[in-house]
Amino acid sequence: MKKSTFSLTVVLFCMLLCCSIGYALTAPKDIILMIDNSGSMKKGDPKFLTKNAVAEFVERLSDNNRVAVLIFDHRIILSVPLTIVSKTTKAKVLASLKRIDYMGRLTDIPAAMDLAIHELKLGGLESSQKSIIFITDGIVDTGNKQHDIRKTEWLRKSLSAEAAEHGIKIFGIAFTNLADFELIKFLAQKTKGDYFRAHKPNELPAIFLQIHQRIINMEPEPVESVKPAESTSSSLSVKPERSILEVPLTAPAEPEIEKSPIYMTEAPKPTPVPVKSKKFDITIIMMIILALAAVVVVILFLVWSRRKPKTVSPMPAGRAGVTDEFLPEASLRDVSDITEQGFFKISEKVTRIGRKDQINHIAIDQETISRQHATIEYKKHFFWIIDQGSSNGTFLNGQRIIDEERLNPGDIISLDVYELEFVMPGMGSDETVVDKTVFRQAYNPKED
Repeated sequence: MKKSTFSLTVVLFCMLLCCSIGYALTAPKDIILMIDNSGSMKKGDPKFLTKNAVAEFVERLSDNNRVAVLIFDHRIILSVPLTIVSKTTKAKVLASLKRIDYMGRLTDIPAAMDLAIHELKLGGLESSQKSIIFITDGIVDTGNKQHDIRKTEWLRKSLSAEAAEHGIKIFGIAFTNLADFELIKFLAQKTKGDYFRAHKPNELPAIFLQIHQRIINMEPEPVESVKPAESTSSSLSVKPERSILEVPLTAPAEPEIEKSPIYMTEAPKPTPVPVKSKKFDITIIMMIILALAAVVVVILFLVWSRRKPKTVSPMPAGRAGVTDEFLPEASLRDVSDITEQGFFKISEKVTRIGRKDQINHIAIDQETISRQHATIEYKKHFFWIIDQGSSNGTFLNGQRIIDEERLNPGDIISLDVYELEFVMPGMGSDETVVDKTVFRQAYNPKED
């Protein structure tokens, strides 16, 4: 009876050890696929082979990982939020790729990267390894050169640092020679990710395979391995050798065993006691069993808590931290110097703009400004600009407003010839950048 009890204890301990090792070696991965849908992509990929490469990548993912799909051009569309990989969800992810039609007008990489980082911070598991894989064939293009400069600087300085701070690795693919390879390289090095160049669409499957191996195998030196891409005409002439070196699973497995909570110090305690003494005290056996049972309960609880997805409120991505009662900090900067204030703080949910200060929050005493020219309203977690039937019209980034339009940081509001810039902390001009952004840019629900 004593021997059988002890044998059962050893078996339970070995099972516990194997389970903990298996969990440590299969830490979950949170991955966002960020795909350029601008019109220029069709020229380089007329057969839409990018879809096939992405689909093959998703099919390789194991069930303990999570994946999201973000498609961007002049709009930012999170077509599939972070979802646990399974047969059902894989079908959903693959179906979302049908939205890739290469019909977008612009290439707003910073806004897409901002939403991807926010999705990983908000919906990602604390214990997961977080990655962003993005492919583009162009440069930052928002339709306004000044905005392009500001947003590129924001991407290089703020967003890359934010990703690195939260352990998010960026894997960038510069598709064709027109892509901003230096920007992609900078983002990858800043976040300890990787960067690649694909000259032709048929090179993409091999690159996505290398990225899959990098993410799954958790290599410690991501940047140095891709340096040959700079000195060769095609990255694939060197990279297949690198992928062969990444295949063995034994190298990364050893450090993970040391880091995981396997409780290796407990193993020697029960082993020598029954060998040295046939009169093993039943009390000691029971104490060991109870101790091991407690360890099993703790480990199972930790495994359950780590794998349990976080509960995320059903608000659209990019709107965390804002409620109907909370008005985010925002203001209008007097670009045309038509007043002496310089900045007008937006402190009401409905801010009126017009010629007379008795009835308006912001008064512009000019004959071409209507008595009640326009209003800025905060609703549905966004600021909106609405023309109030003005004589000379209200314009947003050079386009006349017919209906209400959502405001984004950096937008230029024109009242006749007088210009005001919409500013929010962390995303406005250099004078308004703060350490922590209180609002996130997401895709326009009206455009989707």
